[in-house]
Amino acid sequence: MKKYKTILFDSDQTLLDFTMSERVALFETLSFYNVSPDTGLLETYRRCNREAWRLFEQGKMEKCDIVLYRFRKFCEICLLNIDPAEMNDRYLEQLCQTGFLIDGASDVLRTLFGKYTLYIVTNGIDHVQRSRLKNAGITHFFSDVFTSEEIGAPKPSRTYFESVFERIPFQKEQALIIGDSLSSDIAGGIGSGIDTCYINWDHKTHAEDPTYEVFDLREVLTIL
Repeated sequence: MKKYKTILFDSDQTLLDFTMSERVALFETLSFYNVSPDTGLLETYRRCNREAWRLFEQGKMEKCDIVLYRFRKFCEICLLNIDPAEMNDRYLEQLCQTGFLIDGASDVLRTLFGKYTLYIVTNGIDHVQRSRLKNAGITHFFSDVFTSEEIGAPKPSRTYFESVFERIPFQKEQALIIGDSLSSDIAGGIGSGIDTCYINWDHKTHAEDPTYEVFDLREVLTIL
């Protein structure tokens, strides 16, 4: 077993329960506009949002364009006569107020804290992520939080990871990135030459080759 010292954690769906936060924030937003929220609208929004973030990870869309793209497309599909920019502002305001944790996240962080130096690496919107981490009560576990918005490049780009590595005490053979995204966390870690741990919540089949693969966050403790 390798002796790691530096652990890079993704945030959404790794530590923070974004699925729950997204649902709460979107339903509150729709209710504000007198639109009856339902699972059909939620799934439509999620498809629009995933498409936007995929384009961002590929370097085909700027962060500032994501927020308008997803709501513009959502409103078009659902025939909602709502200003996308205004709707996005309302949604982000609601999202900032959430702080739901993945089951086991607190226990895992308490176990690792003090034994490893922990960091957050995220593509999420800077002020939203920091607010949610604070609301979840886990900010104190991390030596720093690195957002793609602050760095100016998306995870999994080499630019993103090089910027992170310039700001932390770092030896590649002693670092591990843990996340739920093959396209950003695992691809970014492999491309940067550090070990990776993929949290495969849904037991998906895939062609990628992470250093470790687990199916529950608590299993991370078996490799550390």
